[in-house]
Amino acid sequence: MIIASTPGELPQIIVGPSRWNPHCNAAADSHCNAAADSHCNAAADFHCIAAADSHCNPAPHFHYQWNPAPHSHYQWNPVPHSHYLNSRPLTTERRPVRIGCASGFWGDTATSVPQLVYGGNLDFLVFDYLSEITMSLLAAAKAKSSNHGYVPDFVEVAMAPFIKDIHKRGIRVVCNAGGVNPHACAAALQGVIKKADLDMKIGVVTGDDLMLMKDLLKEAGITDMDSGNPFPASVQSMNAYIGARPISRALDLGADIVVTGRCIDSGIALGPLIHSFGWKQNDFDLLAAGSLAGHLIECGAQCTGGIFTDWHRVPDW
Repeated sequence: MIIASTPGELPQIIVGPSRWNPHCNAAADSHCNAAADSHCNAAADFHCIAAADSHCNPAPHFHYQWNPAPHSHYQWNPVPHSHYLNSRPLTTERRPVRIGCASGFWGDTATSVPQLVYGGNLDFLVFDYLSEITMSLLAAAKAKSSNHGYVPDFVEVAMAPFIKDIHKRGIRVVCNAGGVNPHACAAALQGVIKKADLDMKIGVVTGDDLMLMKDLLKEAGITDMDSGNPFPASVQSMNAYIGARPISRALDLGADIVVTGRCIDSGIALGPLIHSFGWKQNDFDLLAAGSLAGHLIECGAQCTGGIFTDWHRVPDW
């Protein structure tokens, strides 16, 4: 399955074979509006988040050993986790949805993936890698090679060692590791899936890349909204943030892993919530609550003290 669009247009949903195929051009369903879900600034009723279950802390006190062999990771204590439930199939039952975020930025700790996979009892495992400077770095990488421009750590470090267990537990994955080259990310990920001899669907969300519209925007006389400066003579990348709706649509179509380009940070959690609870575009209070939950989940380190400026006053920091 592919999710793709013409650059600069609203994302479209393209349904294809179960395995990712860059040549699939089936009829598109363009009804997956890419409204950027800007409702995250509403003063939401925080109690709505109870349904989202943002308390997806990994089980505490994991015991693991670092394996120094190249490209290898954690060996976990074989003692079973009594709280763990087997794969939780999709259901219409009204129950909490458990979302764990394993990355808040490119370079975040790799320990979070095994912690969440083996102890989080998750429905969804999500990853946020992007910032404005990260997009610039990825654009520079793609300029050197057409196969670059995505976050390789997602494929090689986060997915490859754990893909079988992620699949076994029925955990669905959402990430923005596609950067400026989501299709290349999906192709690399498909190699990991094939090597593991698994059958998983990958959804690719595009439509954020505006580079093909560069000349049109320049000819239209677009200027800087703050300074009034003219359109830059040299532009390396242009991206319009995509919202959560294309992510939820990809999940609706059965994607096991969703790879996006530049989406709103909270969208990696809001998309799964929209999909799981069937929220409509005018469920503003729910979308606001889900956006708030999304921000708390994807920036969990920051909202639990990571940006506390008086850290030196904490005795046991």
